[in-house]
Amino acid sequence: MQKAGMAGELIAEFLGTMVLLMFGAGVVASVVLFGTGTPGEIVNGGFTNINLGWGLGVTMGIFVAGKVTGAHLNPAVTVALAVRRGFPWGKVLPYSLAQTAGAFAGAAIVFLGYHAAFLKFDPALEKTAGIFCTFPTFPAAPMSGWVDQIVGTALLVLLVLAITDEKNQPVGWFTPFAVGLVVVAIGMCWGTLHGYAINPARDLGPRLFTVAAGFRNNGLTDGTGVFWVPLIGPLIGGVLGALLYDMGIRRYLPVALTALLLSAGTAQAQTPAQGVTVLKAARLFDGRSETLQTPGVVVVNGVRIESVGPQSAIPAGAKVIDLGDATLSPGFMDSHTHLRFERSADARDDRIRQLEETPAERALIAATYTRKTLMAGFTTVRDLGGADFIDVGLRNAINKGYTEGPRMLVAVRSICTLGGHCDGTNGYRFGFLHPDSMMPNVASGPDGMRNAVRWAVKFGADVIKVTASGGVLSLNDDVDSPQLTQEELNALVDEAHSKRKKAAAHSHGAEAAKRAIRAGIDSIEHGSFLDDEALRMMVDKGTYLVPTLMAVESIREQLAKGGRMDPRTERKARLAMDALDVTVSKAIRMGVKIAFGTDSGVSQHGRNAEEFRLMAARGLKPIEGLKSATSVAAELLGVSDRLGTLQAGKLADIVAMTGNPLQDVRATERVTLVMKEGRVAKAPAGL
Repeated sequence: MQKAGMAGELIAEFLGTMVLLMFGAGVVASVVLFGTGTPGEIVNGGFTNINLGWGLGVTMGIFVAGKVTGAHLNPAVTVALAVRRGFPWGKVLPYSLAQTAGAFAGAAIVFLGYHAAFLKFDPALEKTAGIFCTFPTFPAAPMSGWVDQIVGTALLVLLVLAITDEKNQPVGWFTPFAVGLVVVAIGMCWGTLHGYAINPARDLGPRLFTVAAGFRNNGLTDGTGVFWVPLIGPLIGGVLGALLYDMGIRRYLPVALTALLLSAGTAQAQTPAQGVTVLKAARLFDGRSETLQTPGVVVVNGVRIESVGPQSAIPAGAKVIDLGDATLSPGFMDSHTHLRFERSADARDDRIRQLEETPAERALIAATYTRKTLMAGFTTVRDLGGADFIDVGLRNAINKGYTEGPRMLVAVRSICTLGGHCDGTNGYRFGFLHPDSMMPNVASGPDGMRNAVRWAVKFGADVIKVTASGGVLSLNDDVDSPQLTQEELNALVDEAHSKRKKAAAHSHGAEAAKRAIRAGIDSIEHGSFLDDEALRMMVDKGTYLVPTLMAVESIREQLAKGGRMDPRTERKARLAMDALDVTVSKAIRMGVKIAFGTDSGVSQHGRNAEEFRLMAARGLKPIEGLKSATSVAAELLGVSDRLGTLQAGKLADIVAMTGNPLQDVRATERVTLVMKEGRVAKAPAGL
């Protein structure tokens, strides 16, 4: 099924509102131009007929637009949904214009159809504009019209929300008729004081048409100024109705987790499904679009996504989880973690602990980090360097279901040069460690680099990590100095790619990064001191930057609290902190591809989502930040064929966050639901 997109949504709103007006204005024309003069006469005219015609018009308009947009057909509804349901504000004006244009077109069609009758009944077009737009019954008492419009629209929105809310008592396939009956009832009870508008588009569009067609009593250019009441009153009433429903009813309803046979009133029940779960929320980010979809609906069958969007049919017997004012998203991905450890505020204590703790103890501790990461909404991580094969063990245990955690792509150990960053013997006196402590990841020369890659792949690496420059937390090296020659990097990347493995380069320094980029590296990690030439090379080559802002943020926090670092590493940390902010902002402006990564382990596990706000503070738009942790990260990690977007057929890795992340990027830190391959790992309280 083709996705509607903005153009499709606007066409649906236009046509739905046009149909509404063709019925509504059509019935008024029939009553006025051919009425019998008998008040309330059903057959040939009367107010009852008008009420029924408008109600049926709304029903038919919902059938036209319902599966594409939910059939707002009314700016008052659209604004109320933006205020209370997270409907994107960027869509409010386009929807309202489409609705107004549809109403204009509907009025024009009615006038064309009844043209002969208009010429006979009102040849000067001086008394029949009321067929298309509304006027006060008591012009001398305008307040009655305001009350009419506010109360009538508040009733409309309150009842529409009650009818369609699955937490309440939704009426399924009967929804369009139920809403139509609401319009009939409002017309009967509140439709006499200002002509029964309760919809700014339904009034303004036809009023504009009457001006264009030459009606003299149009309420817009005749000096009366009455058009303000049906334009502003419904907008106030719509928001008021939504507030009344949410504060008076919805807040007391239980979170829905029930077997339902309906989908927002328009989707038909299908054949029973086995293991089908339906996630619903106010909004949805599909991983690639520039805007959020409303409402958000994802149908999950087993481990895979079956369908996405409000048009999705909900199978009979499906388990429906309604998350309310939340945003659904593909599971987040962190492209740079170290799940085997977590740095404390005391660097010396960390070094001692690594010598004292057994691999088994560290693996058990690391399992708590994997769970924190998953609960934060990260269903996939790229773990770039461990020790004692803890990363391999965690990956395998998670895959087999022995412990909870994200899907892991692991590097086994970072490949480095003798005495360089990630040489595990670096900083200790000669002879202190056993000679076997020198691991095969420490290599020199092109052949040595190839052997190191082969060793890592042999023992389970999914990705190759190389330390192309010095590091912040290592001793005996400069943070930005190159540590591999061009030939060494060429050999390493070539060997990795020949094994069909992506390669990531830790590089703070510009020259080291440029060597890695020339070699064809897939991503640059950190990039604190990248210069313009390096950034341009990344743009030209399509190389990803993984900024890991949380790493320096964590160090900054701990230094501010008096944390203890080796003076050599503290000096390097302060240099990197000062430079990274500038570099990341410049990379964003220059169009470098940004992939989400935190360097968790240097920062605290479970705080991964704070990277979103840090990137936003440096100029990355929230929607691009979301992409960096979903579709963009999936491309970098080589898993975009099965992860990274909410699409039919992909694995059901889905998270829900409270609120709208485009309005408040820290919504990403409020993850309430985590689903990994169709299994709910975290759910709101009460589910």
